[in-house]
Amino acid sequence: MNTDHELAQWRASWQAEETASASGAAVDVRRIVATQRRRMAASHIFGTIFAAALLIFSGVMAYRDSSTERLAWAAVIWTLTLVATGFLIRNWRGLWTEDDNSSSAFLALARQRCHASLRAVRFGYWLVAIELVIALPWLSWDYLAFKRPRGADPSGTLTALGATILLAAIYWTFFAFQRRRKLREMHRLEELGAVLGTEDRPEQE
Repeated sequence: MNTDHELAQWRASWQAEETASASGAAVDVRRIVATQRRRMAASHIFGTIFAAALLIFSGVMAYRDSSTERLAWAAVIWTLTLVATGFLIRNWRGLWTEDDNSSSAFLALARQRCHASLRAVRFGYWLVAIELVIALPWLSWDYLAFKRPRGADPSGTLTALGATILLAAIYWTFFAFQRRRKLREMHRLEELGAVLGTEDRPEQE
């Protein structure tokens, strides 16, 4: 009898601990989803302002100087900016709101947002690489062209070259940081999913 009573007490204690653990995991998942949403909103607000500033600035510069080179430069900026904007809209479509309030739904949404963030990082790497492939030869040619006429000042082109390389390094460092953070977040979600008893597992990135 004592053995049966002790077994029942142990089972009740274990079930209570399991319930408390699952409840804590559910709270953690909802906290992650809320944090993701705040970061998404901030990122999209900043991205919209930055894209608008690029389009306006390049448009004004092309209007003031309608040379072939300046128009081509504006066209490149507009094309890359619109392509990036289209990717972001498609990448985050359907990931803003929760369809239901279950813990499994929140967990799935958090994982989907992590995958979307990792896709955005990969896209960012490629976009910066494309910009370098376009900008570095272009600015190098401008520098060589400045060197031909006697007395021409190439400092503006050299500054643009340095700024382009510096910005690329900053962006790549930021993307690397974002990727590491999202991979850690994915690992944490996998742990929470195990506690919640979900069977699905995150995809390998």
